[in-house]
Amino acid sequence: MAAKADDDRSTPSVDPRQSLTDNGEAGDRRSIGLGEAFAFIVPLAETKEFAGEIVLRILQDGATPIDDGPPRFTIGSIRGLPMFQAPSPFEGSFWRPDKASGERLEFNPANGTASWHGPRRFQGDTPRDFMVMEVKRYNGKLPPVDIRMLGIRLRYDVALAALPFYGLWPPMKLQTDTAVPQSPTTLPVKLQVDVDAPSTPVKLQVDVDPPPPVKLPVQIDAVMPSTPVKLHIDTSTRSAPAKKLPSRLEEMRRTGMLTKPGTEQKRAIAWALDEYPPDGNIPASLTPSEMAEKIQQWRMRKDKPKTRLVDESLRRFCRRFLKDYHQKP
Repeated sequence: MAAKADDDRSTPSVDPRQSLTDNGEAGDRRSIGLGEAFAFIVPLAETKEFAGEIVLRILQDGATPIDDGPPRFTIGSIRGLPMFQAPSPFEGSFWRPDKASGERLEFNPANGTASWHGPRRFQGDTPRDFMVMEVKRYNGKLPPVDIRMLGIRLRYDVALAALPFYGLWPPMKLQTDTAVPQSPTTLPVKLQVDVDAPSTPVKLQVDVDPPPPVKLPVQIDAVMPSTPVKLHIDTSTRSAPAKKLPSRLEEMRRTGMLTKPGTEQKRAIAWALDEYPPDGNIPASLTPSEMAEKIQQWRMRKDKPKTRLVDESLRRFCRRFLKDYHQKP
């Protein structure tokens, strides 16, 4: 890897520490420029080479996040990337070039750019027709690939989370002493004062709070009646538990409409109990066409048949079934 991190002219003119230390916590998922992150890490790592390795390691872990947030890094512009014939810059392997295979990576973290050079290889998901077309296009010899990436940006929390693994965060000046300060200790002091006894007695007035009142148990003698007392309890306001009304399907069974249900009726009853639990109460707004389609979908999910039922016959049955279902008993 040929790194250009020593070019001081590409360092941002603004202080990137304002972006990394003043505007949020480590859980901040906002995006910052790779150059900003690099400029912030350099004084902590003490060398630009070490700081470049740290930000490169972030890219080598790939762009896919481990949480539900945005990608770990983004690329503003990718130039020269052929279809199906080079690794993706969003994959970690792209940032670990295989020198033995002729791959080369030039990485400039100070300005957030990188260049990748390597042989053109078809990926595993490349269509065969496309491969044949490309081979014919270049007369059987595929040219190498040169990819240019501009505007690389990192997630703020991802950049900050990488620093503790190298012992770089928090810096020493931010590592404050977290010991709990002890309260000052008061030492007992005995003070002896010699006072001449007065010729006359002195009366001192001392204010003393009165003691709290003392609660003593009190016994009360009550005269109980000689005859038992009957209390009248009014039960007229008590309501008997509501009796559960039978469902319409149960009413149809009791009235003989579903005494010996056929295949279509059995299917409709099973669908209704699944679709409208627990009693299979079909809404009055449901049309025969809607009921037929719901039964088709329910049957495909439950039985997984290869074919659907005949739509017209099923709609005619649903029309008759709903007519009987909504008929008042």
